[in-house]
Parts: sequence; C-alpha cells; structure tokens
Amino acid sequence: MICAKLGVALIHSKPYDSPGRGKIERFFRTVRDMFIPAISYDSELTLDSLNEQFSSWLREQYTLNYHKGINDTPMDRYLADMPNLDKPEPKRF
Repeated sequence: MICAKLGVALIHSKPYDSPGRGKIERFFRTVRDMFIPAISYDSELTLDSLNEQFSSWLREQYTLNYHKGINDTPMDRYLADMPNLDKPEPKRF
C-alpha cells in the first residue's frame, strides 16, 4: 500500500532467479562480512544501539569506499545519477 501511495511499482524477482537479486545479495554479504564482525558489544546491545551502529557504518564505511563493480563509491554514483531521476509529484490521498 505504501508503494502504491508513493506511485512506486514493486516488482518481485522470480523464485530462484539469483541474477535478479545479485545486487542486494552482494550487499547482504558485505554486511555479514564487514558490519557484523565490527559490532560493539561493550554495552548492552539494544535495537536502538544496533541501528545506530549500522547507520554509522553505512555512512562512514560502506558509502564512501570504492567499489570495483561500479568503479566508484556508492555515494558518488548516487549523486552522479541524481539529475537522471524523475521526481514525480507526491500523490495526495
């Protein structure tokens, strides 16, 4: 319903169609390999502290590191693509 209200088409990949999920699967692998081992267990681990650590890692590590697959950093690639994005008017319900 949220996608419909925002005018976004939600398209699911076919079952067992791994090429259709390659990018997100690679991201999850990076999270498992880089973020999870770096989690700080110094204090009581709560959902809020885990979200804070993940946001920090995403901002400071993932988006600013060079990625061979895109020959750029994710942030630079995103910013370079901004002029090409269509910005539809929000629908009012």
